[in-house]
Amino acid sequence: MELAEISKRLERVERSNRQLKFACGLCLAFPLLAVAGWQTAKPIPEVLQAHRFEVLDPQGVPVVAISSNRTSDGGSIVLRDKTGERRGWFEAVPSGGSMGLIGAAPEDTGGTSIGLSASSEQATIGLSGRNSSGLNVDVSKDQPKIDLWNAKGSLFTAPWKK
Repeated sequence: MELAEISKRLERVERSNRQLKFACGLCLAFPLLAVAGWQTAKPIPEVLQAHRFEVLDPQGVPVVAISSNRTSDGGSIVLRDKTGERRGWFEAVPSGGSMGLIGAAPEDTGGTSIGLSASSEQATIGLSGRNSSGLNVDVSKDQPKIDLWNAKGSLFTAPWKK
């Protein structure tokens, strides 16, 4: 064998050796980079902003919604059951706030509900029971009023009707 031919073969072996070293380095670097990236904690934002947030159940039904209210005068939180029916809400507007809980679908007369509202002029609590019975307590301009009724009509009112 000639010296030139041996020299060429040696150069090819050295080039192949360098390529193999580079390939082995990459094979070790990728798993190390993946582990390092996996262990890096993702930063938690100080403020998260959106026009609306929804929490969905596993079937995709929004059960909690946080957004501006219908008139865009304030914020609201709406709670729904697994069928998507509205069961509770909290709402704030410049004139006051309100809260409601519903024990049955709005068209169901056998259901119950409670409502609370407050403003600078008036505070009200309303309870509705089964079959058109209810209680309403209202304080407006230093004039408290209580109404109690059932399906047959008024049972009690204070101050008394004249």
